[in-house]
Amino acid sequence: MQVFYIIQFGKHFGRFLNHVFIRREGNFYEYALHHGLSSVLISFSYLTNQWLIGILVLFTHDLSEITLMIGRGYAVRN
Repeated sequence: MQVFYIIQFGKHFGRFLNHVFIRREGNFYEYALHHGLSSVLISFSYLTNQWLIGILVLFTHDLSEITLMIGRGYAVRN
């Protein structure tokens, strides 16, 4: 679980840095707030040893991202 947390933190923090410094797209403040808060909440739950709740939230977040990408791909084709 510790490796999963570190990978998820790296993914969200990397997206935050990418959005803020490299590629500004969409609603800048909303995306910056989303990725910044995700990084802070992942690190907070890791440091306070609230692993079970954090893992469930991360899995739910990943499943929603996957379904969103599938839906966007389906909408583009039609």
